Amino acid sequence: MNQLKSLVFIFLLVPTICFAEENLYDQDFFSFDLSDTINAQPSGRTGKFSVLDPFSSVKGEKGGLFVELGGRYDPNIAVARIGVFRTYGGWYSIMIGGEALSDDDDHTYGGATVGFRMKFPLVITPFIGLHFFGGTYEEEEDAANDGIDNDEDGTVDEANETKWVTEDTMVATCPEAGLMIYMDKNSQFVISAKYYVTDKGRDSDFWVYTVGINIVF
Repeated sequence: MNQLKSLVFIFLLVPTICFAEENLYDQDFFSFDLSDTINAQPSGRTGKFSVLDPFSSVKGEKGGLFVELGGRYDPNIAVARIGVFRTYGGWYSIMIGGEALSDDDDHTYGGATVGFRMKFPLVITPFIGLHFFGGTYEEEEDAANDGIDNDEDGTVDEANETKWVTEDTMVATCPEAGLMIYMDKNSQFVISAKYYVTDKGRDSDFWVYTVGINIVF
């Protein structure tokens, strides 16, 4: 938990807003024109000011697709997440999608994830978030003698007939912290660390580190 506290501490300290030189950024992307609202401009100034919110020219809600891959070693964990997100005002977003998680015993849990993130409206911004995961682990078993037509081919208990059986479930609450980098208006690169607090006890909790991309529609 000390790692999580450190990440949150960094997030709270980071709001260092750096105004960029005009020749480093595309003004159409990172600037807005104050000439409509300011009648008198200082001598030698154009009225354009650099801002670090890529959505400054697009007000309202933004939605898109997210894809994340990650894992860790000892215990060996692999995670894949895909879904949709909605950003509100550049400050926070909600996310919902599917997730597959493979644990140290080669059990793969498939299920759903939902959560939210809070960030600063900056080109490079730290964020914190909270996610929830619920999934099941299934195995294929022999079903040649269970009295059920599992493959729905009109024949009951045929040779080599199988069925999928739920062997285990997992529910986890996942606080996270990370860094988001806007590559342009419509794409963001994301790195994060999530701590899975599972329903299997504190000895089964674990960290997962992911990289991903958000595509804004």
